[in-house]
Amino acid sequence: MTRTVLASGALLALVACGHGTGLSARPAQVGAGTKVRARMDAEIHSRHNTAGETVTATVSDAVKDAKGQVVIPEGATITFRIAALHESENKGDPGLLRLEPEQLNADGKSYPLVASVISVQRQLVGRKTNGNDVAKVGVGVGAGALVGGLVAGTKGAVIGGVAGGAVGTQRAIETKDRDVYVAKGSTVVISLKQKIIAQG
Repeated sequence: MTRTVLASGALLALVACGHGTGLSARPAQVGAGTKVRARMDAEIHSRHNTAGETVTATVSDAVKDAKGQVVIPEGATITFRIAALHESENKGDPGLLRLEPEQLNADGKSYPLVASVISVQRQLVGRKTNGNDVAKVGVGVGAGALVGGLVAGTKGAVIGGVAGGAVGTQRAIETKDRDVYVAKGSTVVISLKQKIIAQG
């Protein structure tokens, strides 16, 4: 039997009456706060993707009501918009990724989806230290040479410069950019903000 998944806002006229009972039959449904697990259909990478793009994930576990009836089938597709994406710029920066669920696709039909992402498997992928990273700590290297010069004259300036350069190199490593990366197949979990009702 084909099962259609519908957002609650469009359902009032679609609830079928029970045959011969005079009572409304309650279709399968799940409420706000229900968790939906899915797997990303493609990778997300802060070097290649940008805010405003859309990505999709496939529901990995069917979502059922209290009676075990399927409301959101395994294999349904969730479309997300990348609301924000930015690489990490230093060791203490976790980077930024914000996904917003927008649409649920099931049984060949699409419906608006009101939900929020509560978790997504992601990691930071390091880049090679480049000129921009060195520029972040360039002042520190110069300060090392200056301190050496004040302490021990010309020779001290050279020694201080070497020390300052060593510290600067370490700081360049610590401040190098790292990309936010979500691998294909990574798990994303969303939480519904409104009930979802399935119509058979």
